[in-house]
Amino acid sequence: MRHALLRTASALVVSAIALSVLDPAARAATRPTRLDYTMTTLGNGMQIVFLEDHSTPIVHAEIWYHV
Repeated sequence: MRHALLRTASALVVSAIALSVLDPAARAATRPTRLDYTMTTLGNGMQIVFLEDHSTPIVHAEIWYHV
């Protein structure tokens, strides 16, 4: 009885995985949301890009130099 239940559960998992792999709608690429950013150029020519995301309380800063 227990082996039959385990086989049935395994068959269901394999079927679900196969359907998700074969279903074109499931494989369709989802587009990321458009980023709402602001660009500013300082007097010395340095460009600043601001991107605010208030979904999490995290601050991240990067500095890239193109010289």
